Amino acid sequence: MKVTLTVDQGPHEGKSYAFEEHDNFIVGRATYAHFRLPKKDQFFSRVHFMVEVNPPYCRLMDMGSRNGTFVNDERVKTIDIHDGDRIKGGKTVIKVSIADRESAERKVTFSKAAGVPAAEAPAAVQNSSNQDSTPIPPAENKDIHARYIGPSDSHSIPTDDVSGETNGADDANEEIGPESARFQTIAVENVQGGITLTEETLAMLPEDFSDRINSRAQPVPGYLIIDELGKGGMGVVYRALCRRDGNIVAIKTIRPTIAVTEGDIDRFLREASILKDLKHPNIVAFHEMGEADGDLFFVMEYVAGIDAARLVADNEGPLGIATAVGIICQLLTALEHAHGQGFVHRDIKPQNMLLGQVEGRGVVKLADFGLARTYQSSRISGLTMMGDVRGTSQYMAPEQITNYRETKPTTDQYAAAATLYFLLTVQYIFDFPNTINGKFQMILQDDPVPIRDRRSEIPDELSAIIHRALLRDPEERFADVTEMRDTLLAFLNSSK
Repeated sequence: MKVTLTVDQGPHEGKSYAFEEHDNFIVGRATYAHFRLPKKDQFFSRVHFMVEVNPPYCRLMDMGSRNGTFVNDERVKTIDIHDGDRIKGGKTVIKVSIADRESAERKVTFSKAAGVPAAEAPAAVQNSSNQDSTPIPPAENKDIHARYIGPSDSHSIPTDDVSGETNGADDANEEIGPESARFQTIAVENVQGGITLTEETLAMLPEDFSDRINSRAQPVPGYLIIDELGKGGMGVVYRALCRRDGNIVAIKTIRPTIAVTEGDIDRFLREASILKDLKHPNIVAFHEMGEADGDLFFVMEYVAGIDAARLVADNEGPLGIATAVGIICQLLTALEHAHGQGFVHRDIKPQNMLLGQVEGRGVVKLADFGLARTYQSSRISGLTMMGDVRGTSQYMAPEQITNYRETKPTTDQYAAAATLYFLLTVQYIFDFPNTINGKFQMILQDDPVPIRDRRSEIPDELSAIIHRALLRDPEERFADVTEMRDTLLAFLNSSK
């Protein structure tokens, strides 16, 4: 399956670009444009338009060009493009060719349960009467087909482990009364023999957890979903109980946003399975992953606490310098280990930084490590870049737009600095416009707002560290996250 863009008219007639995997294609006069027009071309802007490709799907977005972008002679802003379409900018015409037309015309599947709002779905889906937004039927009403990756006991967690993903759930730390501790075994409908729970586990659950279990569908074999903890660009995160040992886990479910084959799912799970090998105290661990009737699920350790975004919200203002720097130093320690193992996160943001307790000490655990990179590079993600999924662009490095498939460790460094900036100011590094093309233009062309303009008490030395990691050229940032962390350590004892 391949998408080919061929210059059909203009000075570069005959030039061709082919795509077989998820990627971005920028056209304009800028040095980072993939199809670069002459600097003096009066018809093209520096960044004229961008095409996101995930064969057989394509979407074009005009990047605020002065003279406009046309598809089949109609001026457009954002549009899905198809086989035979003709894109025009100035005197240049680009013809779109999709090798497998039958696959290109397959119906796209879409579900709000996957955490993607309707505005982010392809136009054809938004108007479809077949849009699927209904809950998955309860497990007891169907024979669930499931495949797993990981050893059969890989989801076993020590009973003294308080871990998992909350993303700010209101009842993450909710405790039940002492009288409830006598219910060592719960009788859950359709679960033979019930589940034995320790008093410690019961203390971490809401009092009505059994009712919550019985009131919802149970689509993940081997687990009982209690409630929803959070929703993101890739999917939904739930708190759940392991049927086998009664331990609490977090489960992220992903529903492919487009029609995919069994081979696509197998390939994604195979690539994601290496994430189980990434083990570090500051990284949320993967226990097992698999597929159940088309939905992908990832079982992770459960962190009883809140995320960094919720911490800022609860604080009702910026964090103290020492607190914010301490959180980021733990984050950078996790990144140091992961980068050394060849892993890049790609989606660092406050919502992915979970704050828990281990032996009375605050611990930062980074969630979704490597999952975003694997997901966004796969076919199952559909077209994601132009949807500005869940605010990810606020922490996105320029090279994630210009060099989509080759994310390097310096990308995580940029996002870590953007996150520290937010923790210290409760503002983003740019005064972002509402449009995604405006956001991308700002990331690609502008310098971040000086952090001392947001908060004047930030020391010059700390400001310099943050802005060095935010430089547009990755080569001008710190050599690695270890160097960045070492420069930040001096601010751990700040009284501001």
